[in-house]
Amino acid sequence: MKGGCVKEAEADLIRKAQKGDNNARNELVNRYYEKIYRAAFRLCGFDREVAFEATQETFLKLMTRLDSFEGKCSLGTWLYRVLINECLQQRRKDKIFRKFLKAWFGNGSNKNFIEPSQVENLARKEEQCCIKKAMNKLSKQQRLVVTLKVMEGLTMKEVAEILGISEGAVKSHLFRGIRTLKEELGSRSEL
Repeated sequence: MKGGCVKEAEADLIRKAQKGDNNARNELVNRYYEKIYRAAFRLCGFDREVAFEATQETFLKLMTRLDSFEGKCSLGTWLYRVLINECLQQRRKDKIFRKFLKAWFGNGSNKNFIEPSQVENLARKEEQCCIKKAMNKLSKQQRLVVTLKVMEGLTMKEVAEILGISEGAVKSHLFRGIRTLKEELGSRSEL
């Protein structure tokens, strides 16, 4: 592993995992699973099943591509990049699936079809719906920056590194994104 941003303790763990040490692999998953799932949940529109699938795919890619990890960035940064690509892929799959459902069930006249979201707590669902609608008003870059910076608590530098843009661009996207969210959420906004 060519070094750059990886701390020595983590680099040692990565080297062990690259050599096939299952305990090291499990430790890497345990270190990052909660953060990656939380980000996936937000990036995938607050859909638990889609977030779970994106998280699983992210860690599957970690295990299958760990040998190619060179340490030019932290493992966390690398995982966020993989996750963002997975979430975008999941959104594409979701659009295709919705088109299929619409074609199959028509305009919703089939009352027996119950979506998983109908089972969730109504108040939480309404809040998530408002946030989702507001987040969908953002550009793709603004949505990614707001999710990583505000919701995940990453630094400007980490967000810039994950997205491959300058810190100035991160600040600009963040400012515009938060302004749009405040306008969309109105009095509900705690930003």
